[in-house]
Amino acid sequence: MNESFPELSLRPKDCIEMTINILAPYFFITKLSQRLRKEEMEMESGASQVSSAILIWTMMGNPKEQL
Repeated sequence: MNESFPELSLRPKDCIEMTINILAPYFFITKLSQRLRKEEMEMESGASQVSSAILIWTMMGNPKEQL
């Protein structure tokens, strides 16, 4: 035990807790950014499907006009 610097005398449990406290925000932010990227890709895919449907609708013409 280092008596002149007691804060340097860490037990393994203290080291594990400090490591978790340091890394937890990183993992949280990483997971959050992955989820946001996934949602963004799903939104882009949905928007692409909607624009394709509008394009097909426009090319076919409005069925009500054809009646």
